[in-house]
Amino acid sequence: MQQVRDTLEAQGYTTILVDDGDAIQGEPIGTLSEGEAMIELMNAMQYDVAIPGNHEFDYGADRFLELAELAEYPYISCNFNYLGDLLFEPYVILEAAGQKIAFVGVTTP
Repeated sequence: MQQVRDTLEAQGYTTILVDDGDAIQGEPIGTLSEGEAMIELMNAMQYDVAIPGNHEFDYGADRFLELAELAEYPYISCNFNYLGDLLFEPYVILEAAGQKIAFVGVTTP
């Protein structure tokens, strides 16, 4: 993925790397590290934004919140609340090729 991104950017394209949920669970490396290795990989790939899916909570909400703190990109969600409070911004606006693009995070139940 990083090579694709680097190639496109070297050709003058603007890229935005977005995860739409369920990234930290499902692969053995994610399971063995309870998601931390996946966050490290996403940081290395320079993700721009992520939205928590329902599997981000497979290791518990507290563990996911620990992982979100390690992320070097923002998590967004307009409907995830924890103890009654929204914890993430509901959306983010990024710019690519002179255009503003809004990403709205919606977390599955």
